[in-house]
Amino acid sequence: MFKTRHIELRNALIELAKIRSKFLLMRDAGIPCPELTDLLSPIEVIAKEKAQLFIENPQMVLEKTSFHAFIKVISTTVTSVGQELLQEWKLYIESLMPTIQQDTLSIFKRVPAFKRETELIEQYMDSLRFHKSKLPNDSDEIEKLREMSKVLHQLWIKFGQGNFPPKILEFLRLAGSSTGAPLSILTEDVLKWLSEHGIYNDCTIRI
Repeated sequence: MFKTRHIELRNALIELAKIRSKFLLMRDAGIPCPELTDLLSPIEVIAKEKAQLFIENPQMVLEKTSFHAFIKVISTTVTSVGQELLQEWKLYIESLMPTIQQDTLSIFKRVPAFKRETELIEQYMDSLRFHKSKLPNDSDEIEKLREMSKVLHQLWIKFGQGNFPPKILEFLRLAGSSTGAPLSILTEDVLKWLSEHGIYNDCTIRI
């Protein structure tokens, strides 16, 4: 029992230190997050005092009521702070992601000339979504996600942010299919757009 409670105490203090580190990491990176110092500081002061007390008088960890109450306070604080930080982190990640219409992206994917770029868009979007579910570990991770965001926005701007005329999208959808697009929808406007984007030879036309 003595050894078990010492392990509980150590783990609780480690988790408290971790959540403080996450909070400072986000704050220092300029990520909007609630001011949690007033919530964390009193608990950290108590934790420090209690830990020192347990060191000076190890038998105190065997006082069931006092020990469990102390561990519960730390656990509740860590959980509460973690939930608040994660909510803000999710909002921040969402702010990094451009609004990409999946249907439009699927059309672009069918054009061989856009294959590499559309795959990169999907890869980066998936990565950002994955990182929404857990708090960042260090500043390098945050910077990497910011770089992904820059690339995503640049690529989506290149694709007109999905705001192409319906006739262009319809042509690309059909031209990227196995049967190809009918010659009847290859209008002058569509032909001009294909030429401007250098993908005329990547489209299949059926007569």
